[in-house]
Amino acid sequence: MLDEGPIKAIQATGATAVQIVRFAVVPPIALPYISFTIYRWDINVRMATIIGLVGGGGKRRDSHPIQGTGEAARGRLYHRRYRRRRVAHGHSVGVHSGAIK
Repeated sequence: MLDEGPIKAIQATGATAVQIVRFAVVPPIALPYISFTIYRWDINVRMATIIGLVGGGGKRRDSHPIQGTGEAARGRLYHRRYRRRRVAHGHSVGVHSGAIK
């Protein structure tokens, strides 16, 4: 809860509503918000450091098409199977004039 003393003192000077908020309401509220923000930032940096030291997340798994989970990995896997099938049946797989032969 805010102390009404500073609010009444600033009102007595003829300040506008914006000035009252700026000089009587914001200062007592700003410090707790700033301190909490710095506290959370410190916690996040410490957690990220620990997770980085123990190897959280592992290495990237998109390098092999079977292990990848994204759309690109599924596309590469399909392309490799399709190409093997075409080559096995004697088809040319080269790209000429934008068309696959």
